[in-house]
Amino acid sequence: MVYALVVTVRKGQFALVSPIIHRLLRNKWNVRVVQCERFWEQIEHFLLKKRSLTSFYTSNPQKTESKTSKYALRFLPRILLFLTKMVRLERPDVLVVMTEGVLPAQVAVAMAHLRKVPTFLFLQALGVVGYNYGYNLLCDRIAVPCILLKDLIVKSGVSEERIRVTGRPIYDVLCDSEKRFDKTAICEELGLEVDKKILVYCTDNLPQNQVMTFAICKAVQNFSDLQFVIKVHPSEPSISMYKKLCGDLGLQSVITKDVDIYKVLYVCDLLITGFSTTVLDAMILKKPVITVNLTGLPDPIPFAESKVAIGVYHESDIEKAIRNGLYSCPIKPEDRERFVFEQAFLTDGKATERVVTSIEQMVREHFERLRFQKVLKDLNETWEVMVIEESRLRDCG
Repeated sequence: MVYALVVTVRKGQFALVSPIIHRLLRNKWNVRVVQCERFWEQIEHFLLKKRSLTSFYTSNPQKTESKTSKYALRFLPRILLFLTKMVRLERPDVLVVMTEGVLPAQVAVAMAHLRKVPTFLFLQALGVVGYNYGYNLLCDRIAVPCILLKDLIVKSGVSEERIRVTGRPIYDVLCDSEKRFDKTAICEELGLEVDKKILVYCTDNLPQNQVMTFAICKAVQNFSDLQFVIKVHPSEPSISMYKKLCGDLGLQSVITKDVDIYKVLYVCDLLITGFSTTVLDAMILKKPVITVNLTGLPDPIPFAESKVAIGVYHESDIEKAIRNGLYSCPIKPEDRERFVFEQAFLTDGKATERVVTSIEQMVREHFERLRFQKVLKDLNETWEVMVIEESRLRDCG
């Protein structure tokens, strides 16, 4: 039985890789998963506190440096040692990671290279691709969601032979969303009315988050018949800031962090966000999108420039953008489809299959290479014996 070791280190990565795990299990693989996200999140929050940046992420910075954070930091050497032993002693047939930019994944990949275990980078958690890519990738094979990211990685010096364009497996469920989701049931779960317009705001967990949230909430106050949902980013430690802000403004809203993002986007009539990965999710579901950038800096991702989102750059324009998005959306379907293809390749429901096929092919090639090396070793040993015997015969003769 082929054995795959999967290492996840950030929130949301397990959900992204789950379709791959289920497919490998169905193919009779032995799959073990090491989830490091809980303790790693605590360590990152602890380090952010030390850098005095935590105020951007929580309305109560004093609680961030908790006993849990300190314990997680002390626990770090143990988890790194555990990952090292997992790879060294169990010798999986393939190591699957979702990033090479975080310490636990780096340790696992380094040990796999030392033990000559094939490594597979399932690079899906980057969200929508921007203009550049700066990581130095070491994994033997890399699955990317789109041709654009492949080109960026190749420009950074990675061999094209190591890269496979697969699309995004997590979007396979969106290909038949009408069969999977029930709007009435979702609205009941969220406490929403089916026959009223729904605006969803997905937070970004970025430094300007609080300012942008306040501006959006003020604009929503001007719509008496609009239902407002705030979907808090999974990596934010608390939703208290959003509850307090809406309470101070007297704004009725549904604030949620743990509900399935696809359910929220399926029932919404309009998405508003900064530059969240949910923009692409909404576009696949054919929902209009508003992107808000109040920083005065250029957009990090060209949604508005590509004409697939309504771009807002001043607080005073948010209300008008919401009206346009709800009642006279200027986004053309052909522009949206082009952008989705550029960012997510084929949304045909077969991305999971393409990733699993790539993993299986890499493992087969590895086994064939090992067999070939063994044959060469046997031939060399046989040749050495023949040479020795021949020299002995000459000496005897």
